[in-house]
Order: sequence, then structure tokens, then C-alpha cells
Amino acid sequence: MIEIKIDNSNLFSGFEIVYLEREPNELLGSFFQKKDLLEEEFSKYGFKYISIPDLIKSWSESPNKLFENLNFYFPSCVSNTIDISLISKIDTKLYTEYVISSFSNSIVNSISNGLLISISKEHLFYLPLEAKNIDELMVELISVLRFFRKNESRIYTSFSPPRVVEPEGDDDIADCGFGYNANNIAEEIRERIKLLTKNGHEKLLLSLIFEEISKINPNAIAKSAARAIMCYMGEFPDKKGNILGRASAFEKIYLLPEVSSIFIDKEYRIFLVEYQNFEIKMTPLVKSVYFLFLRHPEGILFKNLDLYYDELGAIYTLISNRENIEDMKKSIQDICNPTENSINEKCSRIKESFVQHFDDDIAKNYYITGWRGDPKYIPIDRELVKWEQELPIPHIHFS
Repeated sequence: MIEIKIDNSNLFSGFEIVYLEREPNELLGSFFQKKDLLEEEFSKYGFKYISIPDLIKSWSESPNKLFENLNFYFPSCVSNTIDISLISKIDTKLYTEYVISSFSNSIVNSISNGLLISISKEHLFYLPLEAKNIDELMVELISVLRFFRKNESRIYTSFSPPRVVEPEGDDDIADCGFGYNANNIAEEIRERIKLLTKNGHEKLLLSLIFEEISKINPNAIAKSAARAIMCYMGEFPDKKGNILGRASAFEKIYLLPEVSSIFIDKEYRIFLVEYQNFEIKMTPLVKSVYFLFLRHPEGILFKNLDLYYDELGAIYTLISNRENIEDMKKSIQDICNPTENSINEKCSRIKESFVQHFDDDIAKNYYITGWRGDPKYIPIDRELVKWEQELPIPHIHFS
């Protein structure tokens, strides 16, 4: 068994097992298609079995589900240009070569047919399989699963429970609750995300499908990158000249789609241009908060929101059709009051408007984030934000 450690990568999820195949093997190939049997057996030891052939088959039989998943992770993908028959050309062998291209050459050369067992995002084991019959294979599998069970306290990743932080004062309440409330999105959205969010191998397989489609159909708009270069290099420089390991380079090139620019038209509608001009919809008050933070790339401390009261009120006046000024004032006062939870609720709605459509690796570029005690901000580079008409903020006192 070979231990594989990968630094700074989110390629894999914990407690998963997948069969890798570099050379045809009838015994192993047929055995590892017994999805129900293997799922039941591996689950006894706390592992999830990922069947690549089963995933390919299910997505081939349900193109709409495949397109929905592709657009969630790769929103630049133009699904109506995809020839679904291309997916049938992807098999376990092709997937194996794709996965191991993120490993160092010394490890790649040691991999034949066997199991890739992920314990955490950065800690994997490869188990070569050499059994000559099913009985030997079962003995081999059970012994390794028992090994992991026996040594779980040493090799499994453990997580400490989150620390509950109490607010330091009345003006700290909104800031203290930001982390929790910003993630407290609506239940129906949470369920949709749960259905769409894939484990590490499913996401990798979707990435492979996206790449194979783009080779034949450039209209699918995939990233262009020479994997051959990566396969021969032990390191890879990013745009800033920092050296990435192979796994990190693989993730950066293949799994993280380019950030789309934002276009805001004269009616203040929000579009993500490179993601098929997808419109992000928000209510006027939530959108007003979003525009306020877009206008301040340096970020805003929640305890200082009262300094932005007139600006936020002016934005809200511009983009809403409300006529009751007193109600509008009350809404803005609540948002700018650090002892209230209103700002967290609006940040939650903003986050929800992105994460319900896109994987968080994409969405996090667009919603409001920040550590407790620090300014909260929207990460996207403002050079990527284009206004058809700049917000003509009037110099008024909204008080």
C-alpha cells in the first residue's frame, strides 16, 4: 500500500474508495461494477464506494441531470451544444489517467490496477490489487478495510467542534453573528445545493467530461491547458510566479473555472457575462446592500455601517419603486444598526442568490465575506465589474 500526501488541494473528499484501472483486467473490472454489493460492504467500515461506470451510465441516461451538474460546476459550459454520445467514450481507464496526472511521477509510475482510498482532502492511500480470483480479492479487501478501522484514530482526520464566540458589546452583535447567519440560507436552497454538490470523484469526473467535450466542441468554452506539460513537470507556476505542486496546479487549471465578469445594466439588473449571461436576481433592498459593498472594494466594518447610511439610502431610493419614505428609512436604519441582525440577513440573501446556482468555489468570488472584526467585502476584482450606467448617487441626507 502506498501513502499519498497532497498539499493544499481540494481534489478529494474524505472516506471514499474508487477503483483505478490502467490495464484491462476482466476479473477486477467486472467485480468493481457490483455497485450495490461494494457500497454495502465498504459502508460497514465507514467508506463510500464511488463507481465510475455507474456514474457515466446514470448521466448518459439522464442528460438533463448531467447538464445541470456541469453548469453548477462549470457555468461557462454551453450545454445545448453538447453531444451526449461523447460521454460513452469515457471509461475507468481514462478517468484513472486523469486522476493520477495530479500525482508526482514517482507515484504515477507505481500505479497499476487498484483502489484509491481517500482519508481526507490531502491524505490518500493506493492499494494495488493482485488477486487471481474473487475469494482472494475479498480477503484482500476485508484485510485492508480492517486495517483502516483498527488504525482510524491515527490516520483519520479529526475536526474540533466550532468555538462559540460571544459578542464583546452591543456594537459587536451583527459582526459576531456574521459567520452563522451568512450561511443560514433557506431550507429549500440548502436541499437543492445538497443534491447538486458532488463528492471529490464525481466533481473530477464532471471535469473530465467537460474537458473531453471541449476537445471536440470548442463552443463548450473550456479552459485551455496542456496537461502534457504538467505531466512532465514537478512544479507549475501560477500567474503571480508562485510555484504550485502538481495537485494544486491540476486543481487550479481544471477544476476552478475562470471568474466571470459582472455587468450591471441601466435597469440595475446583474449579469454574469462569461457564465452565459446568467442573471442574478435579488430584491431591491438586498441588491442595494450588494451595490454598496461593490462600491467599496476596501470593505466595510459592520460597526461602521452607520457612516454609510445616506449612501445606502440613496442607492435604495434609486433602484426601488417604494414610495413610503418612512418604511424605507426604517429598513436602512435596521441594516446600519450593528446591534440588529438585519445586515446578516441581507448578506445571507446575497450569498443564497449565488450558491443556489453555482458551486461555492465559484460563488465565493461574488458574495460578501470577511473575518470577525475585519471589514466585510466582495472578493471579485473590480476591473471585472462593468456598469452600463454608474450609480448616480445624489448628495442627499436620507435622515
